[in-house]
This record gives sequence, C-alpha cells and structure tokens, in this order.
Amino acid sequence: LVTGVKHLFGLHHPGRNLRVYPDDVFIVSYPKSGNTWTRFLIANLLYPETPADFSNINRLTPDPEASSKRELERMPRPRMIKSHQYFDPRYARVICIVRDPRDVVLSSYYFQRKRGIIDDQYPLDRFAARFIAGDTGPYGSWGDNVASWLVTRQNRPGFVLLRYEDMLEDTARELNRVASFLELPADAERIANAVRRSAADEMR
Repeated sequence: LVTGVKHLFGLHHPGRNLRVYPDDVFIVSYPKSGNTWTRFLIANLLYPETPADFSNINRLTPDPEASSKRELERMPRPRMIKSHQYFDPRYARVICIVRDPRDVVLSSYYFQRKRGIIDDQYPLDRFAARFIAGDTGPYGSWGDNVASWLVTRQNRPGFVLLRYEDMLEDTARELNRVASFLELPADAERIANAVRRSAADEMR
C-alpha cells in the first residue's frame, strides 16, 4: 500500500524507469569511477553562483536512485543526471567516465568494508573474482557495463569519454572538454573556480 501511494504521488525513486527528455545529459560511470567528483565539477561549472556541496548536489545534478520522480519532473531543463546504469538507448547525450578497473575493484572493496557490506577479513582475491563476474553490485560487471557504452556510443555525436586518470592529470583540460560538449562559454577563470571548488577538501 505504501509503495502504491508513493508511486501515485511521484514520491518513489524512478531509477532506470526515469522519464527521459531529449535534452537530458547523463553523467554515466560504473560505481567508484569518479562520478561524484565529476558531478561536483560540472555543477560548479554550470552554477558558479551556487557552490556545490553534499547538501545540494542532488538538486544540481540529481540521481534517479536518490531523487523522487516528482523532484526530477520539476527540475529545470536541460537536466544533468547521474547514472551508473548500463547502456540505455534513450540517453541521447552522455558524459561517460571510465577508470582503471584495478583501482575500481580496490575502491569498491574498501567502500563495502567501510559500509559493513563485507567483513573486514573478507579476502580481496575472492572479492575481485566476484567483481569480475559482476556479483558485487546491481550494475553488472565492470567490463559489461563499460563496454555497453563504449561499443554503442564511442566516437559518435552526443558522447564524450572522460578517463579518470586524465582528469587527475589535468582537471582543467578535461573540464574544458566537458564545457565544449555542453556548449558553455567557459573562460579560464570559470574553469579554475569550478576545479578549486570541487577539490577533495572543498567537497568534504
């Protein structure tokens, strides 16, 4: 009954059943690949007068698995939407973040230990085997998830690929690529401010 009422009033989290508009832009990645950092960078680029923090990031760049259907429907367009989902043909404009899977599996391992999902003594090699098989979360394996985007969209219009390692090496350069993709007039100062505001210490 509660679930039915939530759906009736749009209070549920739509997840993959999100209503997609043609001008939506999706920030997609496998979990633990830099999506949160990228959301902060883009939010700070888009809204320089509203510094992004953990209290407003879901309003600036929402997550359909954390925001309600009602909230998502009321957002101004075009929307910048976070997603860990595998390929969805409805996503016309995509910023895809890819990180070295060896670092992803380690980050996932320590994150799940911290959250109590696995025990502190859980063997890393067993976790890595499960990770490769796609058995450590709801988004499939790293290989299948990432390949679903690269095979279908790489080097095509409406798609930009960000490598996490490139972002670490030169954040401003990679954010400039995002600004060009979004057709934003981003001068060097605006880019620098977005990078500074999205630094780890600022995010905390």
